[in-house]
Amino acid sequence: MQIFFRVVIAHFPIFYLGLFCCASPPGATAQGVEVIDSLKNELPKLPEDSTKALLYDEICWQLLYVNPSEALKYADSTILLSEQVHFPKGIVKGTSNKAGCHYVMGDLEKALALHEKCDSLSTVFGYLRGRRAANSNIANILYQTGDFAKALERHTISLKWAVEDKDTVGVVKAYSNQSAAMMAMGDFQAAIETMLKALELMGQTAVDKWLYGIVHNNLCACFHEIHDFEKSVPHCRKAIQVLEETERFALLPTPLFNLGDAYSILGKRDSALAMLKKGFEYGPEDRTLYYGYAHLGSWYSLGDQLDSALHYMQLAYGFAKQTGLAPEAATAAFNVGKIYQKKGKEQLAYQYFSEGIKGLESLPGNQVQLTEGYRDYLLLKSKLGLRIPPEEMERYIEMRDSVFSEKKEALLNEIETKYETRLKQDSIGMLEIQNRLVVSELDRSENLKWLFATLATLFVCLSGALYYFFRLKKSESQRLARDMEILESANLDLKDSLSDKEKQLVSPAFLAQQPITLTNREKTVLQLGDILYIKAERGAVQVVTAGEKYWDWQLLKHYAAILPEGLFVQSHKSYLVNRLHVKELKATTLSLSNGNALNVGKTYRENLQAALLRPSENG
Repeated sequence: MQIFFRVVIAHFPIFYLGLFCCASPPGATAQGVEVIDSLKNELPKLPEDSTKALLYDEICWQLLYVNPSEALKYADSTILLSEQVHFPKGIVKGTSNKAGCHYVMGDLEKALALHEKCDSLSTVFGYLRGRRAANSNIANILYQTGDFAKALERHTISLKWAVEDKDTVGVVKAYSNQSAAMMAMGDFQAAIETMLKALELMGQTAVDKWLYGIVHNNLCACFHEIHDFEKSVPHCRKAIQVLEETERFALLPTPLFNLGDAYSILGKRDSALAMLKKGFEYGPEDRTLYYGYAHLGSWYSLGDQLDSALHYMQLAYGFAKQTGLAPEAATAAFNVGKIYQKKGKEQLAYQYFSEGIKGLESLPGNQVQLTEGYRDYLLLKSKLGLRIPPEEMERYIEMRDSVFSEKKEALLNEIETKYETRLKQDSIGMLEIQNRLVVSELDRSENLKWLFATLATLFVCLSGALYYFFRLKKSESQRLARDMEILESANLDLKDSLSDKEKQLVSPAFLAQQPITLTNREKTVLQLGDILYIKAERGAVQVVTAGEKYWDWQLLKHYAAILPEGLFVQSHKSYLVNRLHVKELKATTLSLSNGNALNVGKTYRENLQAALLRPSENG
């Protein structure tokens, strides 16, 4: 079972860094309404001056998330009165709040234009804090629209004005927002360094304590990305501690799931499951809950606790379908099917595989996962004795070739490139001959004899060059046609070799050509025939080829269950070997094609010997 959601959970906390960009919005509580009413009652008592403009601004802010349409009127009143009394700060504040109203109402384009205006006004008035806030708000909108590079530029400008204004809180916010953009761009090392600067400054200024938790949680996510899980654990713990102390319970699932993920990678299984289960105590009804269910289902499956695994994976599948998470629903369907297959309920597994294929076919991308799922679907269909239509097999071959085999396309590109290069070389050569002959003709133009000889030479050379050019073009065309025939013949041979589907599904030679995707960080794709053996080691496995060794956070029993019996056989409690690479079997050891020797367990020897005696090809 693939732990497919590890990276997604690591990325999930990025959203919360946006909370640095503004203070907590006022709630639409009864107490909040009373505050707004009391502020409105003060308006008639004030003269038309800067104090009243600031009161308009405060009422606008209180109404911003409660009634943005009404707040917009007070923003306009702030701007109008500030212009009348020549109060530059009020003009900037009113324009900024007006941008905030449009932002809350979903008009990002207008909000962006107004924040740009704030920046210009702050420049004219020499209002550094206004410039910092304007650039920070512009960056947040750019971040939301996916333009992370420009967002980082604006946050850097915001940092510059905060430093110049000696605004320590503004510097902390700018560092935090910079790190969010860096994370989104994949520069995790730079994000870590920037967040550590923010944490250092937080100890020197007054910021909300819960923001410490957000920074620590995002540091955990960054350390996940650079595979330094030992360092991610203390930051996750600190995030959980701070968020619990400040009662920010809605933010707790993310660091809890992150900590569970780190524990699982470090092999602390019980601690990992405890953190995952605790995350459900605070889990909101969003994508986080789906990943929590899926994570638990995956870990129970790895421990062969199939009933618990099925329970949580079905919860993930149902939640994804109910909330419209189409890619997650398709992935969960495949995983439910795999658990049913482990339980021996192959009819149910077949139904979920079919559901997963339908889901992935309706989505753009996901070609690798769709190809792998289609392979499992066809193998299970064959095992159930169901007929595999030729078009289904041809479709799988087509998908497999497009994803895992680019040899045909590379060969055609090579032939085409060589042909075009030769044509260009011939054209250049012919032009050089023409230039030399023209120069020769001009040098000897006074002598008719030499002129005649030159013309004759030019005619002969041009004729020869053209003859050589067209002959070479014809030769290259014939060679291209022959290569195309070879490719077509190879393609026909491939289709003919697949005519007997059930026979070839169990052929070791056929199986050796099939791809497998490891569940390591790089999602390494190997052909089964390239694998020499798989070794269990410290709660994981090493997949060994002739030239490389790959780590995979799976158990050996996982590969023993999914790898074809016709190709791989267990020779020891710690080894699965590819029988095509076994050269010699002795009393207690076997030797492989690369010269390695592996121990043979007594309980496995008889089965291993029988497997090695079977023929390597069908027929």
